[in-house]
Amino acid sequence: MIQFENAQIDWFINKAEDLDNVTCILNGAKEVYDIRKTRPDDFHSEIRHIQAVLEGSFLYEESPINIKYGIDTMFVICAIFRSIREKKPVKINYDEE
Repeated sequence: MIQFENAQIDWFINKAEDLDNVTCILNGAKEVYDIRKTRPDDFHSEIRHIQAVLEGSFLYEESPINIKYGIDTMFVICAIFRSIREKKPVKINYDEE
């Protein structure tokens, strides 16, 4: 679960054998999305993207898999572990080290 001030997103991977599920709640309004897929589907887009970067048709500097985004990802992962440890929601503070 990811919580925002006025929203929440729940993502259920492999809710069923060929189904992921995303639930979004924004200001109390709930929407549910079922996403049909197979396990190899998880990688097709990423492989095509890496190929485009290697071929030069997509700039690495603008790529969502650029290493600079790894730091943001680690902030989220650290917040998850802190939330589990403290058994409460936590806010991500990018000013803390």
